[in-house]
Amino acid sequence: MKEALDKVRADLGPEAVILDARQCRARGFAKVLSFFGMNRKPAFEVLAAIDGDEAVRAPKFSVALERAQQNEAEIRSVSALSQSDGEPLAEGDARRREPDKGVSEESGQPARGDFAPDRQGIGFVTESQGVDATLNVIARESAVRARVSSLPPEMAAVYQFLVEEDVSEKTAFRLANAVASECGNIPAESDEILRWAFDEVGKMVDVSGPIEIVRGRRKVVAFVGPTGVGKTTTIAKIAAGAALVEKAKVALITADTYRIAAIEQIKTYAEIIGVPWEVVYSPRDMEMALVKRSDAELVLIDTAGRSPNSPTRMYELKSMMDAALPEEIHLVLSATTRRQDLDNLVDRFAQVGFDKVILTKLDESSTLGAIFNVYARSGRPFSYFADGQSVPEDIHPATCSEIAEMISSHWRKTV
Repeated sequence: MKEALDKVRADLGPEAVILDARQCRARGFAKVLSFFGMNRKPAFEVLAAIDGDEAVRAPKFSVALERAQQNEAEIRSVSALSQSDGEPLAEGDARRREPDKGVSEESGQPARGDFAPDRQGIGFVTESQGVDATLNVIARESAVRARVSSLPPEMAAVYQFLVEEDVSEKTAFRLANAVASECGNIPAESDEILRWAFDEVGKMVDVSGPIEIVRGRRKVVAFVGPTGVGKTTTIAKIAAGAALVEKAKVALITADTYRIAAIEQIKTYAEIIGVPWEVVYSPRDMEMALVKRSDAELVLIDTAGRSPNSPTRMYELKSMMDAALPEEIHLVLSATTRRQDLDNLVDRFAQVGFDKVILTKLDESSTLGAIFNVYARSGRPFSYFADGQSVPEDIHPATCSEIAEMISSHWRKTV
């Protein structure tokens, strides 16, 4: 493969764009020799082209492109090392990306499950695996080049910034390209272009606003999610706002009987806020607790944090939700979770079902990628953003203007 790439760059120059590269079967006389076991060396095909319009390309493609180039060199060196001495790779040295799925053609919005998570290959790397990893890096580099070169310079800068914020490259391009399609509305003042672009990006994420309380009738809302994302604290913030600010009749129900001191935590919050609370251990208990709190205007259900990789726990959670029949189910996720893990969580909790998303720990995350990646993966609107431990101050309804302001704030820190 290295020989094939060297030949391409020798013929077309270092700026050649690799369109396709793959290992193939031997042909002609080499195929005959291979049949008799005399020549078993693999053959490679590389399809390349020259980008004829260098003027439209941004001066600097993106950090993602530079990283892709560095990864290509690292993968080659590691692959050569593994062939010589058989040493295992360290974690993260080789990455393989699954093919992206389709996009909704009618709406232009991300369809659920559009983006396949990255998979990390850990262990010994064979010659074939090393070639596959190199091909994936080449394909990624070519995709980044093509994407950036198709954007206006200002939108290329937006794309680069989003990628640096840990937004997946496909989602970042979709956002930047969508903004570029509105170029006719770009302000005349150049210093306003980025602020305008960030406002447009913020509008592309759906938000539902806070939980609406209807006076005189009961509304049941459940919260699900993995362990450690702050579900109980989030519920306490919402309950305090509804009971103390809106003066609504609120009741709490907890099904979190697995975590140590979970019952004491919800009890303490309920007593401080001044609302009744119940503990349930089974779907039958859930039905009885809801009957008991039929006079409440808002019932908030806390569930145990579930590992999405445990089918038994996920089945238990679904059984509890089937008994509660909530009007809304909010998936609570942490902004500090890795992109691949967020993809997995969204997919697994979709089996239980959820209507909206709450993103917590925004104050602990150095990037905003989780907002866009979760929305692209789930297609569900955000209801709340949480950015601290204080009850009830550190939670607020999700709005597009807030997303735009967070982007602008992070942008100002980088310039």
